[in-house]
Amino acid sequence: MSKVGRPLKPLDPKGGALPALAQELREMRHRSGLTLQQVAKAASYSTTTCAEACRGKRLPTREVASAIARVCDGDEERVGRLWEQAAQSVGREVISQTQPDPPDPSTASTPQEFLDRMKQLRKWARLSLRDLSNQAEGHRALPPSTVHDALNRGRLPTAAFVSAYVKACNLSDDQTQQWLSVRNELNANEADKFPSTGPVRQPLPDPRLLARWLRGLAGIHEDILDHAAAERGRYTRRGVLVLLTSALAGFGISLSAASLLGTALAVATGVVWTLMELYFSSSIASNLHTRRGRKRHSMALAYGLPVLLTGMMLAEPLVLEAFQRSIEERIHTDRATASERFSSQLAGCNSVDPRPRGLDCAGYQLTLSAADTIDRNTLRSLSSEMKTLDERGETNRLRLEYLQNIAIKECTGIRGSGLTGVVGDGPSCALRRKDTDDFYRSTVKPDEAALKRMVRQHTRLGTRVRAALAEAIDKRTAEFIAEISKPPGTLDRMDTLSLLARESPIVMVTTWLMLLGLALVPLTPLLLAYLDRQTLYQRLLIEEQERRSEKFQQQLAEKAAQELQELQVLTEAISELMRRLPSPEEHPGIFRDIATFINTLTEVRARLITITEPSTSATGFGERTAAATTVPSRTPPTTRS
Repeated sequence: MSKVGRPLKPLDPKGGALPALAQELREMRHRSGLTLQQVAKAASYSTTTCAEACRGKRLPTREVASAIARVCDGDEERVGRLWEQAAQSVGREVISQTQPDPPDPSTASTPQEFLDRMKQLRKWARLSLRDLSNQAEGHRALPPSTVHDALNRGRLPTAAFVSAYVKACNLSDDQTQQWLSVRNELNANEADKFPSTGPVRQPLPDPRLLARWLRGLAGIHEDILDHAAAERGRYTRRGVLVLLTSALAGFGISLSAASLLGTALAVATGVVWTLMELYFSSSIASNLHTRRGRKRHSMALAYGLPVLLTGMMLAEPLVLEAFQRSIEERIHTDRATASERFSSQLAGCNSVDPRPRGLDCAGYQLTLSAADTIDRNTLRSLSSEMKTLDERGETNRLRLEYLQNIAIKECTGIRGSGLTGVVGDGPSCALRRKDTDDFYRSTVKPDEAALKRMVRQHTRLGTRVRAALAEAIDKRTAEFIAEISKPPGTLDRMDTLSLLARESPIVMVTTWLMLLGLALVPLTPLLLAYLDRQTLYQRLLIEEQERRSEKFQQQLAEKAAQELQELQVLTEAISELMRRLPSPEEHPGIFRDIATFINTLTEVRARLITITEPSTSATGFGERTAAATTVPSRTPPTTRS
């Protein structure tokens, strides 16, 4: 049900020519049965403009009155006469309608005069900019904004523009050629007047071109947007957003590829990715503008999930850059700890002393020179001998202390087992002292001398071997530090950031918030395009798409119907030919060839019926085509002349 507006007030029949014009427009609309909104939509004017024309308080333009009469199937000539009378009654100048000839372009001697003649031609044709756009060859071939800019920039328009403009003003092909000839002559005169003697200063680019390019990034069709000019700012800002998000994605790819490909290739990769993002975002937005209902939801979901995942992957390098200082400090600390641990492992596995139990020395063995290896083996043998000698010396020392105690007890007269108990230096005392001295000179003293000799040799060899081992350990440690001191790659930095996140909840929360925030940036144009609903541009775009689809279906149906009609004529000709042929008994081969040909025609007819079914009812059209292409069977005549 259409919305009913405020009813129009009755007009005074004696009010003059202006109320008479409004009354005529009202009666035309009532006779047509159309609402005011339907008339305005069909006439390509606003409802307010059409209502003012029917109200009778202000004089409408001739184009508005003629458009209302044309939509309502009224008498345009009568409306034109009433409009001229109304214009005279309000004191407006009326251009004479009796002049049959359009403006003559040959009277123009400069580009500005030629543009003035083009403006006069549009007024002569009684066309507004919108009417001119609708009447041009090709749907919206001359958008109103383009026509306005071309006629007011002070330069000659292109030949294609002049041709479309003149034809839209209802001039013949000969007149169009005359306008083109004048245009080309003026263009040649301008070139001769200002010959090129040096570098020509190029004009500054038109800001509108940049805005059109930005709207193109948002998937906008300018020919459709010209009829929704109020939404240009919205889609220009949308294009800026698409450009910024694509550049941010390319910057993230460059950061990721810098450590792997180098600076030059990383920059090239970022540029390529930016172009891909621009194309992808433009395609998504353009497709969403023409989808409604479930198709719109499913398409947004199908495009949104990959964009979100890709955004999270591209956001990782930016997050790493944000935590770069903390990551570098942690990597430096971990490398220092690893080098210290490696050096300690080398020292423990290559010591001249016995290894600690449970120490894994696989891969930590050092290779020394031949002389140092002999010294190390000799040192280890000395260490073993010294250990054995030291253990034996400890036993001998205990034995010596025992003998000394027995001698002291014997000489002091202490009674006990094996003791005489006589005080003084008697024979027993002298014997005990002699045993003690003999044991010291024969056993303890030689072992002590041998041990001192071994200690000196061990010290000398140990100093030399430990210096060689220290040098080898320092060299191997330096090699290890050089290996781990390479610039960290992206994966190393990601692992370090994960370690920091596990150790600190604050870092974990901050990392995920940044990842989600940066991942939503490439998704922003898609979300805005998805949330755009019921805009004038979208309605116009959907209408245009439906119109083209209907036109294509209509062309397809017309082509199929034409081919079917030709097939019907051919089938009738074959039927007539069969009636004139002799009987099958006399010429069986001819009839076999004809039967094969008829079967082929039947298959073609079936395919044509299938093609035309979407635009034609299956029963009526199918029955007609079946009846039209049915070939009567050949019955041999009973008698022959």
